[in-house]
Amino acid sequence: MLNRCGPAGAAIGFVLVLSVGLAAHAFPLIALRGAWGSFTKGRVSRSVLGALAWLSFAALLAGSLDTLGRAFPEALPAMPGGRVGLLLANGLVGAFHVAGTQMILGLGLILSFLLATRISLRSAVMGSVRAARRAGS
Repeated sequence: MLNRCGPAGAAIGFVLVLSVGLAAHAFPLIALRGAWGSFTKGRVSRSVLGALAWLSFAALLAGSLDTLGRAFPEALPAMPGGRVGLLLANGLVGAFHVAGTQMILGLGLILSFLLATRISLRSAVMGSVRAARRAGS
Protein backbone atom coordinates (compact mmCIF):
# COMPACT_ATOMS: atom_id res chain seq x y z
CA MET A 1 0.00 0.00 0.00
CA LEU A 2 1.32 3.43 -0.97
CA ASN A 3 1.03 6.21 1.60
CA ARG A 4 0.80 9.55 -0.20
CA CYS A 5 0.29 11.68 2.92
CA GLY A 6 3.68 10.98 4.47
CA PRO A 7 4.63 9.99 7.99
CA ALA A 8 2.56 12.71 9.71
CA GLY A 9 -0.61 11.71 7.84
CA ALA A 10 -0.02 8.05 8.67
CA ALA A 11 0.51 8.86 12.35
CA ILE A 12 -2.60 11.04 12.58
CA GLY A 13 -4.68 8.44 10.75
CA PHE A 14 -3.33 5.63 12.93
CA VAL A 15 -4.07 7.45 16.20
CA LEU A 16 -7.58 8.42 15.10
CA VAL A 17 -8.50 4.97 13.79
CA LEU A 18 -6.92 3.30 16.82
CA SER A 19 -8.80 5.53 19.26
CA VAL A 20 -12.25 5.81 17.66
CA GLY A 21 -12.27 3.27 14.82
CA LEU A 22 -14.22 4.11 11.68
CA ALA A 23 -15.74 7.12 13.42
CA ALA A 24 -12.37 8.80 12.77
CA HIS A 25 -13.70 9.64 9.31
CA ALA A 26 -16.36 11.86 10.91
CA PHE A 27 -13.81 13.92 12.87
CA PRO A 28 -13.15 16.49 10.10
CA LEU A 29 -16.90 16.95 9.58
CA ILE A 30 -17.46 17.53 13.30
CA ALA A 31 -14.63 20.07 13.42
CA LEU A 32 -16.02 21.86 10.36
CA ARG A 33 -19.49 22.00 11.91
CA GLY A 34 -18.11 23.52 15.11
CA ALA A 35 -16.17 26.13 13.19
CA TRP A 36 -19.19 27.00 11.07
CA GLY A 37 -21.34 27.37 14.20
CA SER A 38 -18.85 29.82 15.71
CA PHE A 39 -18.72 31.79 12.46
CA THR A 40 -22.47 32.07 11.98
CA LYS A 41 -23.18 33.04 15.59
CA GLY A 42 -21.07 36.16 15.16
CA ARG A 43 -18.30 35.21 17.58
CA VAL A 44 -15.74 36.30 15.00
CA SER A 45 -15.70 39.76 13.44
CA ARG A 46 -16.22 39.55 9.69
CA SER A 47 -13.62 42.22 8.93
CA VAL A 48 -10.99 40.41 10.99
CA LEU A 49 -11.98 37.12 9.41
CA GLY A 50 -11.75 38.63 5.93
CA ALA A 51 -8.28 40.04 6.56
CA LEU A 52 -7.07 36.73 7.97
CA ALA A 53 -8.61 34.88 5.03
CA TRP A 54 -6.77 37.07 2.51
CA LEU A 55 -3.49 36.68 4.41
CA SER A 56 -3.90 32.93 4.57
CA PHE A 57 -4.86 32.87 0.88
CA ALA A 58 -1.63 34.68 -0.02
CA ALA A 59 0.50 32.37 2.15
CA LEU A 60 -1.20 29.24 0.84
CA LEU A 61 -0.81 30.44 -2.74
CA ALA A 62 2.91 30.98 -2.14
CA GLY A 63 3.21 27.50 -0.66
CA SER A 64 1.28 26.00 -3.56
CA LEU A 65 3.54 27.69 -6.09
CA ASP A 66 6.61 26.40 -4.28
CA THR A 67 5.22 22.87 -4.23
CA LEU A 68 4.36 23.07 -7.93
CA GLY A 69 7.92 24.26 -8.54
CA ARG A 70 9.15 21.08 -6.85
CA ALA A 71 6.87 18.89 -8.94
CA PHE A 72 7.64 20.68 -12.23
CA PRO A 73 11.07 22.31 -11.85
CA GLU A 74 11.47 22.99 -15.58
CA ALA A 75 8.14 24.84 -15.84
CA LEU A 76 8.56 27.39 -13.04
CA PRO A 77 11.46 29.61 -11.96
CA ALA A 78 13.47 28.92 -8.82
CA MET A 79 11.56 29.67 -5.60
CA PRO A 80 8.23 30.56 -7.31
CA GLY A 81 6.55 31.06 -3.93
CA GLY A 82 9.27 33.23 -2.44
CA ARG A 83 10.54 32.80 1.11
CA VAL A 84 7.07 32.37 2.59
CA GLY A 85 6.24 29.62 0.13
CA LEU A 86 9.58 27.93 0.74
CA LEU A 87 9.08 28.01 4.52
CA LEU A 88 5.52 26.73 4.34
CA ALA A 89 6.26 24.03 1.76
CA ASN A 90 9.39 22.81 3.58
CA GLY A 91 7.40 22.30 6.76
CA LEU A 92 4.60 20.43 5.05
CA VAL A 93 6.57 18.41 2.49
CA GLY A 94 8.69 16.87 5.23
CA ALA A 95 5.58 15.51 6.92
CA PHE A 96 3.12 14.93 4.05
CA HIS A 97 5.33 14.59 0.93
CA VAL A 98 4.59 16.61 -2.20
CA ALA A 99 1.22 15.03 -3.07
CA GLY A 100 -0.17 15.40 0.45
CA THR A 101 1.12 18.96 0.66
CA GLN A 102 -0.55 19.88 -2.62
CA MET A 103 -3.87 18.47 -1.39
CA ILE A 104 -3.66 20.36 1.92
CA LEU A 105 -2.64 23.64 0.31
CA GLY A 106 -5.25 23.30 -2.46
CA LEU A 107 -8.07 22.76 0.01
CA GLY A 108 -6.80 25.65 2.12
CA LEU A 109 -6.72 27.89 -0.95
CA ILE A 110 -10.31 27.08 -1.82
CA LEU A 111 -11.58 27.62 1.72
CA SER A 112 -9.64 30.84 2.31
CA PHE A 113 -10.85 32.23 -1.03
CA LEU A 114 -14.46 31.42 -0.16
CA LEU A 115 -14.09 33.08 3.25
CA ALA A 116 -12.28 36.13 1.89
CA THR A 117 -14.74 36.84 -0.92
CA ARG A 118 -17.86 35.62 0.88
CA ILE A 119 -18.86 33.73 -2.25
CA SER A 120 -21.50 31.13 -1.54
CA LEU A 121 -20.41 27.78 -2.94
CA ARG A 122 -24.03 26.70 -3.26
CA SER A 123 -25.06 29.76 -5.27
CA ALA A 124 -21.97 29.45 -7.49
CA VAL A 125 -22.76 25.81 -8.27
CA MET A 126 -26.45 26.52 -8.83
CA GLY A 127 -25.57 29.44 -11.15
CA SER A 128 -23.26 27.15 -13.14
CA VAL A 129 -26.00 24.52 -13.41
CA ARG A 130 -28.52 27.12 -14.63
CA ALA A 131 -26.03 28.46 -17.19
CA ALA A 132 -25.31 24.93 -18.45
CA ARG A 133 -29.04 24.24 -18.79
CA ARG A 134 -29.55 27.47 -20.76
CA ALA A 135 -26.62 26.63 -23.01
CA GLY A 136 -27.99 23.14 -23.61
CA SER A 137 -31.47 24.41 -24.54
